[in-house]
Amino acid sequence: MFIGHYAAALILRPVKKAPSLPVLFAAVQLMDIAFFAFVIAKTESLRITPGITAMNPLDLYFMPFSHGLAG
Repeated sequence: MFIGHYAAALILRPVKKAPSLPVLFAAVQLMDIAFFAFVIAKTESLRITPGITAMNPLDLYFMPFSHGLAG
């Protein structure tokens, strides 16, 4: 789940005027922080489904604002 977020930060790192790597890491994690804030506000949704993946039981089935490209 986090690999894609950190990959975006690592891709931006070689850019000449990019911020420092810790700042990039914090920036790409903002979408997850926003997602859980939206879940608490009932704007986005998740459900716990045991066995849905090998890593965690979270089914992130509705997240158009925090993880949407157009959102």
